[in-house]
Amino acid sequence: MTSSGVSATITRTGVTVKNTKQKRRSPRRTSTRGVAERERDRAEELGDIAEWYWIEGLSQSEIAAKLGGAKPVNASTIARRLKEAKELGLVAVTVDKSFAVSGERDEEKGKRIRDEFGLDDCLVVTVRLFKADGRSEDEYLHQALANAAGRKFRPGLQTGSHICVSAGRAPYQAAKVIVQPPPSVKNIRITPLCGRVWTHSWEAKGKSPITRPLDADDVVIVLASGLAGEPGTVFSQAMYPLFARNESEAAGNMDDHCQFLSNGRWRENRIPNRAIVGIGAVALEGGHRFADLIRGELKSEIAPQVRHAADLLKMAYEHVRTHNLPAFGDVGNRLFPVLPLPTELPNDLDALSAQLDELSQKLEQINRRMLIANWQHLRTVPRVLAIAGGELKQRAIFTLALAGYVDPTRRVITELCTDGAVADSLTAAFRSYNTSRAEIRQWYERRVSRLFTDVSTSSDAVHHE
Repeated sequence: MTSSGVSATITRTGVTVKNTKQKRRSPRRTSTRGVAERERDRAEELGDIAEWYWIEGLSQSEIAAKLGGAKPVNASTIARRLKEAKELGLVAVTVDKSFAVSGERDEEKGKRIRDEFGLDDCLVVTVRLFKADGRSEDEYLHQALANAAGRKFRPGLQTGSHICVSAGRAPYQAAKVIVQPPPSVKNIRITPLCGRVWTHSWEAKGKSPITRPLDADDVVIVLASGLAGEPGTVFSQAMYPLFARNESEAAGNMDDHCQFLSNGRWRENRIPNRAIVGIGAVALEGGHRFADLIRGELKSEIAPQVRHAADLLKMAYEHVRTHNLPAFGDVGNRLFPVLPLPTELPNDLDALSAQLDELSQKLEQINRRMLIANWQHLRTVPRVLAIAGGELKQRAIFTLALAGYVDPTRRVITELCTDGAVADSLTAAFRSYNTSRAEIRQWYERRVSRLFTDVSTSSDAVHHE
């Protein structure tokens, strides 16, 4: 018997089976068969009983009837079998408290944001945060948003879907929700949108989870593991580090090993029809993994290319700090300058434009050294769901949403899941933008049209088969 947040796993001869729906005929019983065969049948029957009870939710009486036939089986026998299954380790029950984190859906705000910015859909969740340090509140908020997004995403998952996913805690948590319990869909393909942030030793701290980044490959594994019992499930892994030693190596690794190619095309023209991404804001007070690099929190065995990337990130961050710019953002680890809200604009827009142009150059230098999907990749995906919330990210979310509003043909995200406070901020910013002087609106339009324009990392990237 399973529900969101609680999972039962049945293990048979070293193979873990989760929520398998295949019907099995009851093993035949005969005294003429060999001892080894009878033991094998008994083990198979024990697995069937455990699966019927804990996975399919049948009662002990129903299982007894299912195993009936010429030799009746009573419920007490089933109870003994179930006890034996637990003692032998066939059954493992896990409880994931993160599934219980939730908020209240605000339909009115969701429709308002959707219509104001021309999104296909918007899910707004009001989350009442507890009193804790900033990181804990932010973690709680994103768990609530991801849970809501995953539950909304799940019913629309259809046979033959191709899902691409970014790194991050929100896509990771949403993936857990989507496959708990596993949906009955086949021929699903799952693709990561970026390489691995870094590779070194991870640390377990008591009862806390092992501390490590959540790469796109990890999100892929969550989805693929949940769908492992369905026919036709296919997934890929980026495997290679996110940061390369130079631009040429990054482009070569993408063209040789990734589903997203350096020229904005998908390998074998396999274009995903759904995407789940997070929106990041690289600020030292936040939980972004790049902030760890800027702070210098590096392990001694870190790869040299990561150290160089850390130096470039520090230069970009110092530029932001010096000129009092908003923290730069990312989608799928692809970095972009974030625009101030209309109420935060300085009088000298020309100076601000020059500062943003310089920041764009610094960020593009980093982007070109990373294994990441570019904006064109995301624009070819019909439905891109972004999950993000919190005060730190409101300007990054506004920048992305405004870009799609200004030019719908070049939008990067099509659906948004955010919190009530950010929704209010977005509405206020949109109304301020709409009532601003013509030169202010034109300034925004020029800026967003330049932000999400790809600079190819390879002029003659090969389309591999």
